[in-house]
Amino acid sequence: MRIKRAISETVSVGGSYTKDSHPTDGHTLSGVYADYQPDKDTRVSVSSAQMQHNDDAEGGNAYRVQASHRWSKEANTSVTLAQADKGFTNSGAGIGSDRREARIDHTQQLNKDTDLKLEGIHSENISTETLHQAIGARAETRVGEWRVAGGLRHIEQQAGEESSSRDTALIAAKRNIKVFGRGGRIRGEYEQDIRDSAFNHLSADAELLVGKDSSVYAKYDNGNDMLGTSGLSDEQRRSVVSVGAKTKVKQTTELYSEYRSEGLFSDTDMINAETATGVKGNYVVDKNLTISPALEVVKVNEGDVLENATAISVAVDDKRDPDRQKYLKVETRNGDKRDYYAVKGSYVAKMSEDWTGVVRNDLHKESSSVGADFSNTLTVGAAHRPAGEGKFNSQYMYQWKADDVEGTAGDRNTHIASAWKNFRMDNGTELSGVPLVKCKPRNWITVKASPPKPRWRMPVSAYLSLTKLTGNCVAVF
Repeated sequence: MRIKRAISETVSVGGSYTKDSHPTDGHTLSGVYADYQPDKDTRVSVSSAQMQHNDDAEGGNAYRVQASHRWSKEANTSVTLAQADKGFTNSGAGIGSDRREARIDHTQQLNKDTDLKLEGIHSENISTETLHQAIGARAETRVGEWRVAGGLRHIEQQAGEESSSRDTALIAAKRNIKVFGRGGRIRGEYEQDIRDSAFNHLSADAELLVGKDSSVYAKYDNGNDMLGTSGLSDEQRRSVVSVGAKTKVKQTTELYSEYRSEGLFSDTDMINAETATGVKGNYVVDKNLTISPALEVVKVNEGDVLENATAISVAVDDKRDPDRQKYLKVETRNGDKRDYYAVKGSYVAKMSEDWTGVVRNDLHKESSSVGADFSNTLTVGAAHRPAGEGKFNSQYMYQWKADDVEGTAGDRNTHIASAWKNFRMDNGTELSGVPLVKCKPRNWITVKASPPKPRWRMPVSAYLSLTKLTGNCVAVF
């Protein structure tokens, strides 16, 4: 449930409350916030939230303060302070649990062609006292046809008694080009540790038109993890290369061929490379009726992770009736190690002036030497949006997801029902609520008959015991 109230033209406050009643994974999340906007150029937001877990695990609090101010048309500054306790594990909070973070960003336009960007970052783990800090400055300007940039960055990391620091310099450039009268673009960026010549990172990409509707392109990325956020050690380097060509035929069909390579280089090198060739089409059969077929053939050049495969898909998008929109896509991918099939469809209809309904179904099946995995998700929804300035609007959704994974005990069915409602009062207060129920019946039995008769699976608890069924449900308000 959410509530928002405008106290004055410059101050608004609000709060939210969510309860997940699952006995082990459930939690209660509550929060309050306030916004202060004295003018169009200044805004300050303060928020606080508390999280409690149903399994008696330690809960926690989280706080955030964010302020931004536009000093002029040329200058803007933003500051963010945030902290979350170890027991605050809400993935949508914008900050990880057990962390304290601070960030400041400033952008200054020096003249019509030059911008200066300053940033400072402080991030630490509260329990382990490991921290990451970085400050940097980057200037970007125009030199003739080029847009060039240069900057410096100081990075510090600390884990217990061990600490390290790096000072890096960065240069970047990009521009539009012409080769034999054909247009294109190029871009490159290079960052180098000032004290360690072996620690650097380079990225570049380019594209060139070779005909009216044809182009060739290349992308290259090679180097160390400069900020220490990608999980690579200081001795590891990642390299990604892709080179390709594409062309359009009568604006409806695109042909392409691309070579892709990714490597991880350290004491043990690992390289995977493949070549993909395909064709994609988008054909207007009638006004607001399109058919989009696609074919791709993948050939492995090097590596054990990838596989030779052929992928085919056809999609139909029908919007001829403005009150009823239909979509269907069928696709398959057949490879050396696994086969994949999928059917996706949706139907959206305007049921009245205020009501809209939708039905969507996604079916997937993947087969390999290990076994076959099947998944189907059916979604039925409706939205109520009154014409004019209605005070009340709502959305309703029911979803049924069925999974059958080879090697697991029985099928798994998940049912989710939710309703979102919003009401605007005469005094300007807005009240929102999202009740949700999620059920995962697990009391399935398998009936085996003598061959060649198939197996049947039936949810006995769904028919014999309502108590058992509700025991596997989650309610969120």
